[in-house]
Amino acid sequence: MIFKGFRRPDGKVGIRNYVLLLPTSICSTQVATEIASKIKGCTSVSNSYGCCQVGNDARTTFKTLVNTGKNPNIGAVIVVALGCEGIEATKLLEALSTTGKPIASINIQELGGTIKATARGCEIARDYSQQLSLIEREECN
Repeated sequence: MIFKGFRRPDGKVGIRNYVLLLPTSICSTQVATEIASKIKGCTSVSNSYGCCQVGNDARTTFKTLVNTGKNPNIGAVIVVALGCEGIEATKLLEALSTTGKPIASINIQELGGTIKATARGCEIARDYSQQLSLIEREECN
């Protein structure tokens, strides 16, 4: 079957081209949701976990976040961290870097709170959304 899709740097193909706001914990989910609602071409996921997890529980949450970011319908990822959760943004970025997609992170505590983090996240999301809008679909099978 031949279809028009977006070929990713890692060779996978998506039919959507979203910027994903990926929260590392429940504490950063609202900021991720707010950014995604303000910028066209963005989406976010809800994360009810990320804090006070250990062992297999923490590893499962981490793998779920990584694989969500690796989905071929995602063209770029912005990791949204509070700054004190067990799921480290740097480790997520490292795991997502294998995709070749544009990736970035914002840290709510380092930026001085949710308002400043939302503003910075919107800047990055707007830039990524504009970059992705220039990518044309190609025939894939």
